[in-house]
Order: sequence, then C-alpha cells, then structure tokens
Amino acid sequence: MKKITFLLTLMTCSLGFAQNLVTNGDFQTGTAAPWYNNAANVVDLGGGNFVNQANVGSAGNPWDVNLSQEVLLEDGKTYKFTFDAFTDATTGSRTIVAGLGQTGAPFASLTFTPTLTPTPQTFSYDVTINYGNAVTDRVIFDMGAATGFVFIDNVSVVEVLPLVLGFESSESGGVGAEFGVWLLQLLKMVQGLTPLMYLKLLEILHLMFGKV
Repeated sequence: MKKITFLLTLMTCSLGFAQNLVTNGDFQTGTAAPWYNNAANVVDLGGGNFVNQANVGSAGNPWDVNLSQEVLLEDGKTYKFTFDAFTDATTGSRTIVAGLGQTGAPFASLTFTPTLTPTPQTFSYDVTINYGNAVTDRVIFDMGAATGFVFIDNVSVVEVLPLVLGFESSESGGVGAEFGVWLLQLLKMVQGLTPLMYLKLLEILHLMFGKV
C-alpha cells in the first residue's frame, strides 16, 4: 500500500511539469492556427474528428510542402515528440520527414522519416536538442518528397524530465529495487501522455491497487 501511495503521489506531483508544448496539437479548434506554412489545412473526418490533411500532387523537395509550429525548446534538454499519422488507401504507403528544428537559418533540425499507411499509427521519438538556442524552434512536418495524402493528429512535444530518485532496498525500508525499476519505466511512459490520459491512468491505478 505504501508503494502505490508513493507512486500516485509522485505521478500527481510530476503532472504539472510534463506539459505539452504544442498548441492545438489535436486540431480540435477546427482551425490551423498557430500551425503555419502551406500544408496547414484542418479538416473534419466526421463527427468532429479534426485532423490536418495535406495532398501532395507532385514530388519535389521535402520542405516544399510543410506544416510547422513554433515551440520553445532548450539546448541540451530531451523532448518526447509524438504524433499520429496515416495516409489514404489510394496512396497506400508513403514517407514524411518529421522532427524538431530551427525556424530560421541555418535551419538545423533533428528529424525522422516514418512510413505512413492507411492505418493510423502513433510515432514517438526522444529528441535531444543539440544545435543551441540562437534561433527559435519549431515542430517540423515536411511532406513534399512523395505524392499522396498525409493526415496528422495528436501532436505533442513534452520535456523528458530527469528522474533522480535514489531507490533503497526493500530491506532498508525503501521502495525496493524491483519496484524502483518498474516505477522509472512507468514514469518515462506517462511523460508522453496528455493531461487527460494521465489522470485516467491515475484513476485506473487507484482502482487496481487502492484496496491492497
């Protein structure tokens, strides 16, 4: 019981520090702002399910078709970059370039090249900023290198917080080495959740362990 109480307390305390730095990442405002560039195009897939949709007619440079949003990042810190993406059945499969980078010259960036299919997938990457703080930062989705549809939703950038918890052995009255490893893994996972998902997890854990 002491262990789960400790866990719930620690998770609750960390909630205020692991917030999404992206605004309108789920596009549920129905408009693109503050997203910008020529791929900013919010559509309703039905029932109020808003996503950003781009359709590339001819392939060129990846950055020829771009969706961006300015975010505040710090050099040396690590961020969990997460988003949902898919294409349509006609396109079948295509890649995009996604990551974090600078809004201006020299346009340094840290990017990945996921492959999209008609089935929505969640992509998640840990990104450590290493290009300094001289230029402001942004979320990057470059789509111009391949033709076809790109649908993007649920974008988040969350700082990966350092966890210095000094777990003691269970014999000495601490939380226990095995529990400590499990806790570190769980906290790393929840740092990528939205606040609503985070609170739901707390509720589930309370139902599972509250009577122990």
